[in-house]
Amino acid sequence: MIELCGAQHFEDSDIRHSSMEAATSLAAGLAGEFCKVEGQPLLEQLIGLNVEWMLEVEEDVDAWTAKADADDDDELDSDQVEIGEENLDQLAERCADVKQLEEVFMPLLFKVIRATMAQPAVSWKHVRACVMAVSQVVEHLEEEPWIDQCVEFIHQQLSHAHPRVRDAGFRAVGQVAYDHEPYVQENHHELLLPAICIGLEDPNIRVAASACSAFTSLGEELDADDIMEYLD
Repeated sequence: MIELCGAQHFEDSDIRHSSMEAATSLAAGLAGEFCKVEGQPLLEQLIGLNVEWMLEVEEDVDAWTAKADADDDDELDSDQVEIGEENLDQLAERCADVKQLEEVFMPLLFKVIRATMAQPAVSWKHVRACVMAVSQVVEHLEEEPWIDQCVEFIHQQLSHAHPRVRDAGFRAVGQVAYDHEPYVQENHHELLLPAICIGLEDPNIRVAASACSAFTSLGEELDADDIMEYLD
């Protein structure tokens, strides 16, 4: 199934889609087996393949920016992007169900992320895919060190040169702040608030809007003293 998912020579994309659905269903349904030592290489391949599918996004920044008010804000991206995101969410949820999310899934995910980010020709698409991968799975976390690692990784991308990466980063901030309040607010507001203030003045309207949304999620649980120095 994994081999078929990665094949690019089929004229009909349904073959790849069906293969991905089958592979993900097997891994999700047998999460306990895939998290064992002998199953982890396959799980790592599947995680990497879904991140790879998330690369198929719109390259035209102007066209993407023009969709700021669209109901489906990512309608220009290929179906593979949404499939990859949903699959990672499903796999993380099932690994959490069998108590293997922090022990197996997250180390494999960050192994894939490190390998992706270390590529000599890493592009903004790769960085965005890694940010979105973290954003998709963070809600299932329970252990605080993993929440910390996700926040720190996301924060590193908030000043990326490409607007689609910054947009994904601020959306991820909003996600993790919403999923893990008040922990994120209490422990990471000093890291995130300065970046959000910069994001509010981003020259790209979609990035600025995402920064504003991130502040809404983060600021809900903050005390007045926490935001006082940022009011200007």
